[in-house]
Amino acid sequence: MRPNGGRPALTILNMAKALLALGSNLGDRRTTLETALRELETGAGMSLCAVSELRETAPIGGPGGQSPFLNGAALVETDLAPGPLLARLHAIEALCSRTRETHWAARTLDLDLLLYDNLTLRLPPLPKSQASSPKPYPLEIP
Repeated sequence: MRPNGGRPALTILNMAKALLALGSNLGDRRTTLETALRELETGAGMSLCAVSELRETAPIGGPGGQSPFLNGAALVETDLAPGPLLARLHAIEALCSRTRETHWAARTLDLDLLLYDNLTLRLPPLPKSQASSPKPYPLEIP
């Protein structure tokens, strides 16, 4: 016999809020970011809640001679756990021809998972070269 008088149990899915950073400094930056946002909006298990305005910033770190970045942020709700969400972000980067050959090199698209609800992960320390950037994060407004 089923609980609740034979009715099927109610399943409630909790959607997590995740804050993402978006950036591009190769090719048609605005079109690439719009493509990424469309993919976020139409992806399974995800809905786009809010998008910041886009700002042009100088590249920080990495090889010299890079073009300026066009950066923004997006708030999504998702039923994906952090690992699968990060894999989805990497798939969107690949769709937009992102390659990972040189650390902090110019790129068609950079999607970063900044916050995932109130989750704090305890991970091994990053190597010193990746643990901090030499300047404030590009989306910081002085």
